[in-house]
Amino acid sequence: MATASSTSSSPFGAAADLTPGAFAASSADRTDWRPAPITPEWILEGRPVARFVPIARGLDDLGSTTLWDCTDGTFRWYFHWDETVHILDGAVTVTLPSGEVHRLTAGSIAFFPGGSWAVWKVEGHVRKLAVCRRLYPGPIARAVGVARRLRSALVAAKAAPAALVGALAPTLGRRGLAAAAALGALIGLDVLVDIV
Repeated sequence: MATASSTSSSPFGAAADLTPGAFAASSADRTDWRPAPITPEWILEGRPVARFVPIARGLDDLGSTTLWDCTDGTFRWYFHWDETVHILDGAVTVTLPSGEVHRLTAGSIAFFPGGSWAVWKVEGHVRKLAVCRRLYPGPIARAVGVARRLRSALVAAKAAPAALVGALAPTLGRRGLAAAAALGALIGLDVLVDIV
């Protein structure tokens, strides 16, 4: 849903009644569908009516799994979150900004990166399972990337200590490498790998 706030636990709407990180199992034949109106300015043709059922929320509340369905119509869809869709029933023709066209039918799986958009033409009815992941803000995304590279380098160094210098140098620079080496000597590489 376009009007979902950035603090919403789902891009389709509130899912506050779900416990973050809890096990969830479901069927696509739910009876507790909630309205998920498409932003009127996005609608290009027809009168599509969309609904959703929140299934699960990630423990960090950055991810969600949702059932979504929609009736006949054509609309632009703006993906504010990374979204992987698995079409369960019906069909939709997706046109990317490049003009590339894809027809998704039952069994199709597609990924739409956050910040992208596509024109969706629903043919009668479509039902999908959406697995969504909220985007980190730029500085946090870069910090997470550095932490992942550092962790990979430390895991590799545990198996081959000489690889530590070569693996960490591009990520940390000279001062950061010296600090990491000192920290590794003080705390111990095993503990540092577990922390990162």
